Amino acid sequence: SVKLTTYLASASVIGLAVGFGAQGFVQDVVIGLTLIFSDTLNIEDVVEISDKVGRVEKIGLRFTTLVNLHGQKIFIPNRNIGTINQFRGGCIRAYVDFQMPPQIDEKRVFGEIESIAMGMYQQHKSIILVPPEPFGVKEIDSGKWRYFRIKFRIWPGQNAIIETTFKNRVMAALKKDYPEYAEWMITVTYKVE
Repeated sequence: SVKLTTYLASASVIGLAVGFGAQGFVQDVVIGLTLIFSDTLNIEDVVEISDKVGRVEKIGLRFTTLVNLHGQKIFIPNRNIGTINQFRGGCIRAYVDFQMPPQIDEKRVFGEIESIAMGMYQQHKSIILVPPEPFGVKEIDSGKWRYFRIKFRIWPGQNAIIETTFKNRVMAALKKDYPEYAEWMITVTYKVE
């Protein structure tokens, strides 16, 4: 015969376990319904959730599914969604400005930079989303300071491809003809799109 206290203790432990399991399930469902009906997320939005960046594929009652730049599916339990960063345009714009000292052959430098930028685009189409867009020479203070600007649209969180790979390739090309060209003469700014 089983003592009543042993039975009640066992039932209490099992009840607590089921209760905690159901609590997670209920949180997932409530948050899932909130996401569906509040228009916080839309299918195809590019977002960052729980340090994961991806395009929203599905908003379910238990999980929200993202697809990252490599095509991997990421399943995020709805209860883990705390902060949502949206990239409504699906990308980040990177503006790269190259200071142009007077002795530089602009046409030649533009050609080299554009060639490197297009090569980067061809090589990394999952990160650099569209062909780079050159803006030409801009002048500040009536020609006292000139720079050449090129714009990239990149997958969120992939700034390193511009900050390191692109800048290093351009520096290597420019140093051949202009050894005095320095890394500080290249600046990068970002804007969320």
